[in-house]
Amino acid sequence: VLITSDGNGLVIINDVTIDTNGKMVVNGELDVTGTFISPFTPKAWCTFTDILTLTSNDITLEASANVTSVTGANGVYTINFTTPLSTVNNYGVLITMGTTGGALPFVSHGFWTVREAGYVTISIVDASGTLVASAPQGVTVMIMST
Repeated sequence: VLITSDGNGLVIINDVTIDTNGKMVVNGELDVTGTFISPFTPKAWCTFTDILTLTSNDITLEASANVTSVTGANGVYTINFTTPLSTVNNYGVLITMGTTGGALPFVSHGFWTVREAGYVTISIVDASGTLVASAPQGVTVMIMST
């Protein structure tokens, strides 16, 4: 079905309105089973915890999109993408960490160390710059790309 307008009117189908410039307004829920093609939409994201039990790290991927797994330990983690990104030079990595305000030094910051099309490797350090032994309060990583 092709519906076009030759004027300034709107096309309204149920609760979806489309103007002559292609702007669409959805009044209600919008369910998308495919992928948004927009630089304003994350290309991958995840949140995970790393709990140190005796001498082993237990990494739990709590939620994600376009992430198959998180591997690593002791403050160095690799986030593996389900669908590789189109280029290694064209994506940004945003990292946040949780804390309960417990014993010092608090987790200070995270940064990426390797960017590849199929994965990114990040490091998490405490306030003294030392790699953390674990991240039990969680780490969230979001990948933005065009």
